[in-house]
Amino acid sequence: MRNLLALLGTLVLALSASAAAEARIIEIGHVEGDAPVPSCPEGPCYVMARTTGYQAQIEEHHNPFIASEDGVLVAWSIGLSTPAEKQISIFDKNFESSSAAIAVLDPVRKRVKKGRHKFLRTEKEAKLLGQSSVQKLAPFFGQTVQFPLDQPLPVKKGNLIALTVPTWAPTLAVGLGDQTSWRSSREQDKCPDTDTQSVQSEKGTEAPYSCSYQTARLMYSATMITKPKPTAESSSKGEKKGAKRRRGKGSRRSSSTRDKRTGKTTGTAVSR
Repeated sequence: MRNLLALLGTLVLALSASAAAEARIIEIGHVEGDAPVPSCPEGPCYVMARTTGYQAQIEEHHNPFIASEDGVLVAWSIGLSTPAEKQISIFDKNFESSSAAIAVLDPVRKRVKKGRHKFLRTEKEAKLLGQSSVQKLAPFFGQTVQFPLDQPLPVKKGNLIALTVPTWAPTLAVGLGDQTSWRSSREQDKCPDTDTQSVQSEKGTEAPYSCSYQTARLMYSATMITKPKPTAESSSKGEKKGAKRRRGKGSRRSSSTRDKRTGKTTGTAVSR
């Protein structure tokens, strides 16, 4: 991890050679404060299984996994507990060996008409834009591990970073406050169903994220390098403003502007 951070620091310094081309390293999903410990080995042992999910809220932090600007994902991290041997055996038998990947989603937005006005509404659906290779997790039980990406994943402002678990992963912290919740790519009537595979894995497809699980948190994050702004961008803006002022002299122009609590299911597999 230190080597990766050093490499990222070198890359950011290179991108920041001029004042107008600054790039930053952002840890998407990071919030200040003590991180909760994922469930297991204490029983019941809750894990994330056979789904793609994202953290919708962490206490007062809403949408912590929505990108605030353009960039590229270069790594992702996941906090893992240490399940007991018996628990591992049960989960491996039901779901195969523990594994996960990071995914970039685009929330589906629909234009809705209300009265005379139209506005955009974000639906509980998302399109898969890209996904990393799947990583085996068992060798890293009991620690927070960071995986560098072989190929960076492009991210646009407003994209959503999700965790894909095709098998199972001991990365779920439970028993938290009602203001902490995550969503999964399951149909509304299948929220408790961990037997059916529901991962969103095919690029370009849309999937429903109808199921919300309160009092639980997926312990993952993603490392992004923001996109530097070209030097020409600031100068061209100045030129456009100057041209607009010149056009305004001697002419008249007009313009106008218009001003659950749900059931406390965790949506996870469990071993007691």
